[in-house]
Amino acid sequence: MFNRIRSRLQAWRTQQRLRREVMPRVFLRLTDEIADLARCAAISCRDDTRVRTMFGDLDELRQQATSPSFAKLSVERRLLLRQGLIQSRQQLIDSLQSAARPTRFLH
Repeated sequence: MFNRIRSRLQAWRTQQRLRREVMPRVFLRLTDEIADLARCAAISCRDDTRVRTMFGDLDELRQQATSPSFAKLSVERRLLLRQGLIQSRQQLIDSLQSAARPTRFLH
């Protein structure tokens, strides 16, 4: 009996944690962070057209995250979206690390 209660409590905690991870404010914070990284990448990687298109996508995502319809998306769908944003952030960080340094003093 205690095991069943413990497992239900653990499942409830996991569900609550996932709901917190996919709240609209988390997406807004993550898009702001990615936008800051994209601004830095736009300066250091001027030839990369993906960075330029990213600004429009981030603005669109910000608008969607603030709309009531975003809350109606399933948790799984929002988790996939969050994972995509995290991957984009990591790709931006990698591209910034591999970009040519603006001066010879920053080695």
